[in-house]
Amino acid sequence: MSSGPPNPYYNPELLGLEIVEMEDVGGPYEFDMWIVWRRLSDGKLFCGNDSGCSCPTPFDDWTIDSMDSLEEHIYKLKEKIGESWLNNSEISDLKSYLRKVEALLLEQTRAALSRTDRQARF
Repeated sequence: MSSGPPNPYYNPELLGLEIVEMEDVGGPYEFDMWIVWRRLSDGKLFCGNDSGCSCPTPFDDWTIDSMDSLEEHIYKLKEKIGESWLNNSEISDLKSYLRKVEALLLEQTRAALSRTDRQARF
């Protein structure tokens, strides 16, 4: 583990985050992690994916600035699901995770619309 910024996977609370959803489709001695974090102060969602062999630390040196939006995360996830070398179990796990992430995006969009609607009334 590096002596850089706190690791959002191992210590999300040090960045003011919590893990909301996570999927790891890596095999033995490797990782292929997909994560959605929520910032505790305002509920904003951040996403990321990282992969490698067992030597590097997942999400080492990641910060909020290096994370994706939900939309970017969904796009990358759909690309990953389309890769031909994935086995059926990995595809199934990623599709299940994708449905959860899309639900989070819908929830976030509805909340934003509700705030906009309330502001328009006043």
